Amino acid sequence: MAQPPGLDNIPPDWQQSVARIIADTIIRVGERAAAPITSAITNVLTARRTRRINRLRAALDLYSKQAYREAIPLFRSGIPGARGLPIRTALKLILAECLLDTGQLTQALRTTRQALNTATREGYQAQRLTALITLALVRAERHELLQAETVCAEALRVARREGHRDSRAAILNILAEVHSLREQPAKAERCLKDALAIADEIGDRRGQSVYLGNLGKLYSDQSKFDQAERHIGAALAISEEIGDRLGQADDLANLGILCIHRGQTESAEKYLAQALDIYDEMGSHSCRAQALMNMAVAYALRGQAGKAKDLLDTALEIHRQVGNPLRQAMTLMNLGNVYSDEGNTTKAKRCYREALAISRRIGNRLLEAATLANYARGVEGRREVGRARKRIADAIHSYEDAGVRGEPLAIVREALQRLEAQSTDG
Repeated sequence: MAQPPGLDNIPPDWQQSVARIIADTIIRVGERAAAPITSAITNVLTARRTRRINRLRAALDLYSKQAYREAIPLFRSGIPGARGLPIRTALKLILAECLLDTGQLTQALRTTRQALNTATREGYQAQRLTALITLALVRAERHELLQAETVCAEALRVARREGHRDSRAAILNILAEVHSLREQPAKAERCLKDALAIADEIGDRRGQSVYLGNLGKLYSDQSKFDQAERHIGAALAISEEIGDRLGQADDLANLGILCIHRGQTESAEKYLAQALDIYDEMGSHSCRAQALMNMAVAYALRGQAGKAKDLLDTALEIHRQVGNPLRQAMTLMNLGNVYSDEGNTTKAKRCYREALAISRRIGNRLLEAATLANYARGVEGRREVGRARKRIADAIHSYEDAGVRGEPLAIVREALQRLEAQSTDG
């Protein structure tokens, strides 16, 4: 992969780690918006070694290895020792990303808001744009979709005003995910095509790969399998060209899941094995676990419950080791669905209840709604109509509060109507 800008003053033994951090930051927020992050890292690595600076150096090393949970306490204790408010603000945004990636969404929201308030008050435009983009990601991960859309609109205004085209593309990519979660695929497709057009104009090869891959995933979700294969294949070709190993793994995993949907099990397992090998090579445990969960869901849809359970058990163990409660809850909900489909209500209830407890603890209303709906339909809907009806009604309110429209809400409402009829007949 080409060296990102800003490495001239980085100590040689740190350059590979920092290059990975900066490359990831650029794809997330854009090159010019990433400049304060680069400056903050350079400042830490070239500053006089104090106890707090040493903690920050250790935190950055862990962050580059995606050991986010271990990095968090070191960032927290080290940031007050960094020289200058702009540097401390940029480091807080790195801390916010660590909190986001470990599912600590309330703390991620608080930390991002602190950085945003400082950047706005002091007129740090690049940090403000990065904070807005981070805030949109946090809102989307919390499934506060209307708020995420509002933040994206503000971030787009700032990016246009400052002339940051790659930042606009990154924001459009986030907005596409928000539209997808709201069951607005046409809007999601438009955002991704606009992001891809910007990447084409400015020659951003990694951006092209990301946006092509996300278009492919969108088409796969809509069962447009030929379009999905073309776009994911194009993304993989670019990832291989520029040496983006994690990008290659993501693209291979997406091709594998596409093959599962098509019933091409042998091809699916070949692609997925290649993806998992790369995740292991790069030490990307969270990505490996997410790929395993996505694979399991695809196998479950094909009626291959045994494979689905094995993969979900492995993914759950990784998410627990990494310490990501959001991903734990998602995996538990999917595991509950598999057990429910098999008629094993005891294990299904155990999974759903744990998923509910986690989703409520972290304040994720959409995940809570999805778990409530699956719990009611799959377990309680069989015997306890009244309790199921209450759970589904609660789920509808949670979906509406999160700004979800379209198919998920329609499915849950239909389930409620069936239960109402069943209750009346009884």
